[in-house]
Amino acid sequence: MQAPRYFTAAAWQRPNAAENQTCSIALSRYSKFGCKGIGPKPLQQFSAAGVIGRLESGGLANSTACSEISSNRRNAAIMGSSRRKRLEPSPVRVLIVSDLHANLEAVSALPSDFDQLWVLGDLVNYGPNPAEVVEFVRQRAAMVVRGNHDHAVGFDEDPRCSARFRRMAEETRRYTGSALNQEQRRYLRNLPLKATVAAAGTHFLMCHAVPSEPLFEYRREESPLWLADPVEPGIDIELVGHTHIPFRRFLESRLVVNPGSVGQPKHGRAEACYAIWEDGGITLGSAAYDVERTVERLRRLCLSPAVFEDLAFVLRNGSVPSACALPPPSS
Repeated sequence: MQAPRYFTAAAWQRPNAAENQTCSIALSRYSKFGCKGIGPKPLQQFSAAGVIGRLESGGLANSTACSEISSNRRNAAIMGSSRRKRLEPSPVRVLIVSDLHANLEAVSALPSDFDQLWVLGDLVNYGPNPAEVVEFVRQRAAMVVRGNHDHAVGFDEDPRCSARFRRMAEETRRYTGSALNQEQRRYLRNLPLKATVAAAGTHFLMCHAVPSEPLFEYRREESPLWLADPVEPGIDIELVGHTHIPFRRFLESRLVVNPGSVGQPKHGRAEACYAIWEDGGITLGSAAYDVERTVERLRRLCLSPAVFEDLAFVLRNGSVPSACALPPPSS
């Protein structure tokens, strides 16, 4: 395995394309000076940035938070030692989302009072606003991993959906490809498959599907396979998406959390789903949004009548059409 590369905020740029990449970042918040970024520093030589990253076969975006905390720390030093005691860590409020699926109305309904945004993949496909949703994530998210639809759009490959969903994916993928520019497609290609994050003493593993198959495996909450996942020691919470159904499952050594889907929920309610991690606990939530506005935007796309009706049904009902309820659809 390639030796890890350590880097400062100045070198923390979007990654080069990588087939299989993982990354790890330490996160914290220093609220007194308005810092909502990355830290604290594990190594002295990176004290200006307050961040250390370990990458294998690739990199990670987003450097905005690093610049912010670096600037605030310089300002704090200028103010003098009498103010330094105010740089004590305070709790982090993390908004965790998955499966946004180009649904800008649903994304706009998410809570805005968060310190960090973590995204578990599938920014695009099925929805009418892929470019806007990609830009929202690029500008706001501290951590993002790649989903099967991000992979399919970025590399022009099969997202491996079930037969009924494959028609929806293929037709919307053609539109998505035309709506995204080259840089946005490159961003999707370069997202890591998995990431590990440490926040306020809690260690997280992030992936879209499952750790052993981070893009494609469809796994329900009750599956016994969660017990056999190749999860490294010390992981407290495993964050996954892909099924569009929210759940929390307590295992012997860790908690598995699926926040559900923001843009195409399948848990029986037409609401944008999410999770909040704060003060050492994680909760599931959902928010109502203007579903009909998303449906109307879909109507304006060049979709076949059958595909449009299926997409509209899922959005309006928070469930799949009865014809594809069994076997479980791959998202």
